[in-house]
Amino acid sequence: MSFSRKCSGHTRLVLGLLASSFVMTGCPPRVTKPSSDSTPPVVKWNVFNHGTNESQDFTGNAKVTAKRGDLFRVTLKVEDPEGVSMLSLGSSSQWTCVSGGVAQSSGPSLDKTDVQTFQPDSSGKVLTSSFLMRDANLDFKCQQSGFTFSGGSVSFFGTGENYFKGKTQATLVLEAKP
Repeated sequence: MSFSRKCSGHTRLVLGLLASSFVMTGCPPRVTKPSSDSTPPVVKWNVFNHGTNESQDFTGNAKVTAKRGDLFRVTLKVEDPEGVSMLSLGSSSQWTCVSGGVAQSSGPSLDKTDVQTFQPDSSGKVLTSSFLMRDANLDFKCQQSGFTFSGGSVSFFGTGENYFKGKTQATLVLEAKP
């Protein structure tokens, strides 16, 4: 039986759209899992500011200066030409408000860490890259009236690991000034 007889018109449309999106965006390449890997993965960041529609790319540790109230989409991408076995993304936020000579701090608050792990497929092939995304809202609020925001940050902690325990960790800090 042909594919078109098994699927309704709506299903064929959805599958066609999905297939075209894979062609446009590209699937991460797969390679045969090697017998060794002497280099750790590369950790990259993409920071997209929803308010300005500006995007910045970084490799390794990075810091972005922002404004209170900015909203970002942060993407962690881990790449290794011999295969990625795990990536994780966690975050933490903290800020300070002041009134006269009194400071009031909030945080650091640790958010849930997202973890993806991978295994070779049935053909022994492994992914060479993967990503995780998270939003960051820098709308820090002072807890008591009369206090003024004096600064804060959201820190992201990214880790990538290959199949031979090569590991890379990197931190991205979004720092907000008043």
